[in-house]
Amino acid sequence: MYYLWKYKTFGKTKFFSCGMEQFEGWTDVPWNMGRELTFDPPNPIKYYSSNFMQPEDYPMTGTGFHFLVSSRITKILKDNCISGVDYYNSEIIFSNGFVIKDYFTLNILNVVDCLDKDLSKYEVKKFGSAEIYLFDKIAIDIIKVPKDTKLFHLKNHVTHTIVHASIKEELENANVTGIEFIKLNEDL
Repeated sequence: MYYLWKYKTFGKTKFFSCGMEQFEGWTDVPWNMGRELTFDPPNPIKYYSSNFMQPEDYPMTGTGFHFLVSSRITKILKDNCISGVDYYNSEIIFSNGFVIKDYFTLNILNVVDCLDKDLSKYEVKKFGSAEIYLFDKIAIDIIKVPKDTKLFHLKNHVTHTIVHASIKEELENANVTGIEFIKLNEDL
C-alpha cells in the first residue's frame, strides 16, 4: 500500500516557511526529476526563514521542488535503506542569525510512471504550453512500481511524493512533524 506524502503545518493560518538561498547554477538543478546533480551544490545548502516559528521535520520551502527534511526523517530513510535518494547537508538560518543545522535537502531520484488516469480524479489547467493537474484523487497502478521502491515521485507530477506504508508507519511512530499521509485511491 502507498500513500501521498504532503505538507502539514503546526498552525492553520500561520506556519513556518523558508526559501533556499540562490547559488550559482541553482536554476539548473533538476531537483526530484529523477536525475543526479551534475555539480556539487553549496555545503551546506542554506534556507532562510521568513519568520521565527519552529520548523517542522518537513518544513514548507515555498516550492514543491526543494525537499527539506530534518535529520530525524533522514535517519529513518537511511535506516530503511531507501535507495534512489541523494542527501545534501542543509541548514535553516533565521534573520537574527540563529542557525539550525540538522536538516538535509533530498533529491529523490526515483520517478515512476504509474499514475492510473482512469481511476484518478483531476482537472487539467493550462498555463501556456504547461499542463498542471489538480488532483481530487490519485490512483496508481501498483504493478508498475518496482518491487523495492518505497519512496518516489510520480512521472510528470514530480511535486507528488509517494511513500510505502512501511515508511509511513515508521515516520508516524517517530512522531515526525510537517507530514500528513493521504491513502492513494481515495479522495484527497
